[in-house]
Amino acid sequence: MFERPVDETELMFRRLMDKKKIKAVDPRALATSYFAFTIYMHMETFLLRYEEGLDPELIERKSRAHMRLFVEMLKPEEA
Repeated sequence: MFERPVDETELMFRRLMDKKKIKAVDPRALATSYFAFTIYMHMETFLLRYEEGLDPELIERKSRAHMRLFVEMLKPEEA
């Protein structure tokens, strides 16, 4: 449930780093951080806000902000 998604995400990040598409950082730590957001959103949506009902717009807004953060953090350095 946790290990395989992180393993696969690590591999994806490693390949992107090898192709110089993203900044070279620790791919395992990056994959773990990336996947942690998924766990956080599940907990917030289905545990903390369960009684409020599903709010797709909130989920989309938070997910987009998270993705933008990763894109900005991982922009490859100019040669």
